[in-house]
Amino acid sequence: MKTLHATPVPSAPAALPSAARLASILDCGPKGPRRDRKLPPPLALALFLQQCLDRNLSLRAVLSAYGSELPGRDLPGESAYCQARSRLSLEQIACASASVASRFERVASAFLKGRLLLALDAADFTVEDTAANRAAWTYPSGQKAGCGFPVLSALFSLALDTGEMRTLNLGKWSTHDLRLALEAPAPFESGAIHVGDRIFGTFVFAALCRLAGGDAICRVKAGLHLVRNRSKRLGPGSWLVEMKRPEASRILSAEQLAALPETLAVRLVHAKIEIRGHRTEDLWVVMTLLDPVEYPDDEILLAYGMRWDIELAFRDVKTSMCASFLRTKTPEIAGKAVRVFILARNLVRLILSSTRLETGEKKLSFKTALPVVAKILWRLMAGGNLWRLVAARIHVLRSLLYKRRKRPSQPRAGKLRKQRYPYLTAPRGEYIEIPHIKKYLKGA
Repeated sequence: MKTLHATPVPSAPAALPSAARLASILDCGPKGPRRDRKLPPPLALALFLQQCLDRNLSLRAVLSAYGSELPGRDLPGESAYCQARSRLSLEQIACASASVASRFERVASAFLKGRLLLALDAADFTVEDTAANRAAWTYPSGQKAGCGFPVLSALFSLALDTGEMRTLNLGKWSTHDLRLALEAPAPFESGAIHVGDRIFGTFVFAALCRLAGGDAICRVKAGLHLVRNRSKRLGPGSWLVEMKRPEASRILSAEQLAALPETLAVRLVHAKIEIRGHRTEDLWVVMTLLDPVEYPDDEILLAYGMRWDIELAFRDVKTSMCASFLRTKTPEIAGKAVRVFILARNLVRLILSSTRLETGEKKLSFKTALPVVAKILWRLMAGGNLWRLVAARIHVLRSLLYKRRKRPSQPRAGKLRKQRYPYLTAPRGEYIEIPHIKKYLKGA
């Protein structure tokens, strides 16, 4: 597969003011009624991005950094910044995301006839325990009221060739991933191959992908059962199978289910995953790509293996950028925060891919690149040119290169001790502290 790079966009004229240069990168769409504000939408979004790049920074900290990095500017207060964030609409964030996504250049490869590969999966985020968040997102099952935090679920798609990530839909923690996909405005792209884990390996998902003009590659659990049901052998570990429409569905209504075809021809591929020290596992992959000559089994299995990139993208967002817990008190800001975190992640991937340093096994560390990209964004807010700023820091980014190496086996044991405080088993207003617990807290 060819290495994909982002093509630098032509630099802006030197006389272009800083606000216009920032808006050329974070284009928030058509402007509303003209009004001079301390924090116009591109600047408010840039500060929001700085919070994400600096690992979920607090409001006061990002405003302090704004005053120190850009001296001479009229420093807004926390209330003004909160109001500027609340004025940002989902459409403006979507326009900025599209502006960043347009700078990714996709180079067609010979892999699976050069078709676009999209990985679909959902991730969970914890939000503040407020009445508004509880009404919108709810607690996980089994959680006592007042003792935990609401959790929201978000469905994402990842372009496996460029690394661009998109937010498709948000819902409650208990919402099924496939239902999130069906409730999204445009979850399936025509001509694309949608790759999913076993939760998407159903007749409904495959049929909906075909109706949208795309294809599906998913893992199934009961692969042997499908082989025994009207199968035709295509080769070693490959069969042509006819899937039947289910009689009922918890995801679709009766009318939506009746609109799907009664049967669907799919192809089933089986492989054994053998890793030293691990139990041998059977991998059953079902797909709507029926021709084994145009779409060989090896490429199909490789495409499903690439699905793991979306799990690595979740690690970048939730662990490296500390987005697993969102300090937002309303569901509206929580939805914006998820989308801005994804926008920040895309901006980092765009800058890393534009350096043209990643080749083969040599990769750039996403986590250690966060402060470098944050510094680039501060200079961009001051009126700099994006690609000149990236070129000036190539020597810094080159130091972030790492090569995969075999690590010695380490025991699964940790040094850090957990806190000696007990867990909260009732709301704080009703919780009764046990007095004798304190005598065990040595040094507390």
